[in-house]
Amino acid sequence: MKVIVLGSISPYPKDYLNCPGYLVINGEEKILLDAGNGVSRLLKMPEDLNCLTIVISHFHKDHYADLFALAYASFVYHNLGLLEERIKVYLPNDDCLDLKLLLDMKEHYFDIQTYHADSNFVIGDTKISFMKTVHPILTFASKIENKNQKIVYSADTGIGVKRALTNFAKDVDLFICEASFIREHHKESISHLCAYESAEIAALAHVKQLLLTHFWPEEEKRLYLEEAIPIFRNTIVAQEKEIIDLDIPYQYQKNRDNKKKILF
Repeated sequence: MKVIVLGSISPYPKDYLNCPGYLVINGEEKILLDAGNGVSRLLKMPEDLNCLTIVISHFHKDHYADLFALAYASFVYHNLGLLEERIKVYLPNDDCLDLKLLLDMKEHYFDIQTYHADSNFVIGDTKISFMKTVHPILTFASKIENKNQKIVYSADTGIGVKRALTNFAKDVDLFICEASFIREHHKESISHLCAYESAEIAALAHVKQLLLTHFWPEEEKRLYLEEAIPIFRNTIVAQEKEIIDLDIPYQYQKNRDNKKKILF
């Protein structure tokens, strides 16, 4: 599997940086984990709409605002004869005005379904499962796995599910984990993590690689990396357009090390 970072910051996009979005590619199948503001501009249209599944973790707009842009795109490309299969869209089974608006829209080529914590979906040879996190609204972490590899995306969460999230991410190849804060922010939030907390979970879960994400737009990403590395060495920070190939994770890490001056 491969993961393309489409968005890494929250709660608003800035310059070339977008709100959360991660495109998982497994053969012909593509799974978009969240569709925050701006992610659609990094998708290849219409190619990436084919064989696409979208999974939204929760109904905070920085995680799903571009779903409406993708709805219009699917409608247009289907009408042009360039999108044959409907895009599968999985949404939390939560009461949300925008969900109702989306369900009432006619200008999309979506197959919309809702999910809950016990849901499991199979797409080709890929399985998707979920875990409820701690957040002000209903939010789910997700696990993407095929017969060889596993990826866990924490979505937004506080430290209150540390043990559950550790078990959920046990031994995965890639742990995409939110790191909204660093220690010097003096975090009081119970619904988001500091970088060191993300690293602690990664270490306890024995994941192969940690991808930090969900950064404050005005903060330097290197500060998150510097806080996490002493706890979990195989940590990288999400950068738009970067590709994580799970077949060559260490080569990927080496390439990123060579680019640090550019990235930070």
